[in-house]
Amino acid sequence: MSMANPYWWLWWAMIGTAHAGWAVQRGRVGAGVYFTGHVLSDVIWYSAVSVALGAGRGLLSAGTLRAIYLACAVFLVGMGAVFAGAGVRAVRRAVWAAER
Repeated sequence: MSMANPYWWLWWAMIGTAHAGWAVQRGRVGAGVYFTGHVLSDVIWYSAVSVALGAGRGLLSAGTLRAIYLACAVFLVGMGAVFAGAGVRAVRRAVWAAER
């Protein structure tokens, strides 16, 4: 179900790949800790979301929900732009250093 969310792809393309790479650089223990922590965080997050949706059904209007979704989308796109910019700067620094 997570993969049906377009932001899942954005997160893994921009942030998740870097995190997984950093974990793998630390060996099997790093990869195992990262995987375990990631899975546990998913379980905790989705449990909290399901409890909140079940308990809060009807508390927010459709317009309020749309505004929240829009704010989240803008935030994620902004984060993606920041991480993409950091990647471009890192590549430029590497190319510049290699040319010296």
